[in-house]
Amino acid sequence: MGMSPAGQRLVDIFRVDSSLAETERTLTFHLSSRTSFSDYSVRPAFEAGTDRWWSISGRPVLDDLGRFQGFIGFGSDLTEKRRSEAEITRLALFDSLTGLANRQRLRLSLDQALSPAQGPHTTTSLFLLDLDRFKAVNDTLGHQCGDELLKQVAQRLQRTVGDAGLVGRLGGDEFQVVLPREGSRERLGALAQHIINALSQPFFVAGSSLSIGCSVGIAIAPEHGNDSETLIRNADLALYAAKADGRGVSRFFRQEMLAGAQKRKRLEDDLRGALGADEFHLVYQPVVSTADQHIV
Repeated sequence: MGMSPAGQRLVDIFRVDSSLAETERTLTFHLSSRTSFSDYSVRPAFEAGTDRWWSISGRPVLDDLGRFQGFIGFGSDLTEKRRSEAEITRLALFDSLTGLANRQRLRLSLDQALSPAQGPHTTTSLFLLDLDRFKAVNDTLGHQCGDELLKQVAQRLQRTVGDAGLVGRLGGDEFQVVLPREGSRERLGALAQHIINALSQPFFVAGSSLSIGCSVGIAIAPEHGNDSETLIRNADLALYAAKADGRGVSRFFRQEMLAGAQKRKRLEDDLRGALGADEFHLVYQPVVSTADQHIV
């Protein structure tokens, strides 16, 4: 341990980790009330600057007459367990390629920003981004170049958004930005344009200069939905509209986008049903040459 703890008070040797729920009834309480304790997470008080953790358990020792003699117990080094738990948490919440938040962390962040606890009139906005012409890079230069490009895109996105929101990667070439407490269309439109400008500058990958772009769909809560599910769907519809409008632009969600999507879905379902029920009627139309009136 680096020093002999014999004869010292336990609280001088270990610092209790007060951030953990199970240490609410603190070690000092157990020691003063002479009650048993188990699996307390503590840190060595004398090892300044090191990130070591111990788990300790103990029980009071009484002599034959029932008089308190002290505590007996044991401790085990938790450091490696803590580190691997931190790594597991990191892997569960971060995208391994870009280091950005992953889908799960983005969802948690959005749920938190939209929770009623934030107050009744809190606004939160969501950007959905899709890279334009990324597939061409992947197909012509290969996945390694594609991956390198995604890393550079992530860095530019992070720099452009800064502290305004949480930037994450959903997968492939899809990114998301959660902007808590932001509802100004003017500021959101300006930020979306900054992102589009930043990602339109050439990228340098494996000796090649590559130009891509991005389209952005924007939804604002509570105006466009007050739960994650609805907000994500509406930002997605806005992104669809941005791509349909020629790419390299941002679009805010509008109610008619949802009506359009529902109409497309009905048409798709009808076509699928008609095909299955053999309801298509094929008509051939002759092509006639005007020079000699013959079918050509």
